[in-house]
Amino acid sequence: MFETSNGEPIGVGYFVTFDEGSEKIRVAHARDDYIIGITSSNPAILSDSQDPDCSKYVIDEWNRPVYEEVTIPAVKDHEGNVLTEERKKTRKKINPNWDPSKNCSSRLDKPEWVAVGLVGKLLVRDDGTCQPGSYCKPNDDGIATKASQGYRVMKRTGENQILVLLNSTLETTNIEQLKQLASDQQSVEGMERLINLKEKSIEQLERLAKIKEQGYLTEEEFQIEKQKLLDS
Repeated sequence: MFETSNGEPIGVGYFVTFDEGSEKIRVAHARDDYIIGITSSNPAILSDSQDPDCSKYVIDEWNRPVYEEVTIPAVKDHEGNVLTEERKKTRKKINPNWDPSKNCSSRLDKPEWVAVGLVGKLLVRDDGTCQPGSYCKPNDDGIATKASQGYRVMKRTGENQILVLLNSTLETTNIEQLKQLASDQQSVEGMERLINLKEKSIEQLERLAKIKEQGYLTEEEFQIEKQKLLDS
């Protein structure tokens, strides 16, 4: 689950992204180059739904439960006979700030926390222009609109609702990727060299672009590796 940046709920079926450098989210716009996912009413797997600040148990910096060893006293009858020996037991450590009278452990009850589908087949709102078998991207209202590349539209499920396949990266064609890479070169020579690349080199460029989108390469590192391919 993700917290909204303005503290207000976001309805289901909207593309969302991070709000600038924050870990909080907002409705995505057409100019956003990174999409987290689509707000969902029926997530198959729901994670991060518990609020660690009011958890019953203590957790460490990796969100793992902290355990402690406690002594369970012996149990005796009214005559002093030992029924159960004293013993040691390992259990989760109770959070000293936990208040059992407050039901705040679940973020499901907080409107500013939203379930977001990150991958798979998801329902999203659309402006009526999307067509099955084509692609879509979010518009400035965070709903899907027809696009030449983006997320695959699987089928229309309503007048303003479609089912899309959400992957970690946008789907693009080789030609469109070549055009984008060629524009980076800003020269006719760069375009000609890119078009004449062998299939293996094209696949390598695609992998580099995806690695960069995922944040594993800086822009400078991407340009260096791309130039190596062009010069090979």
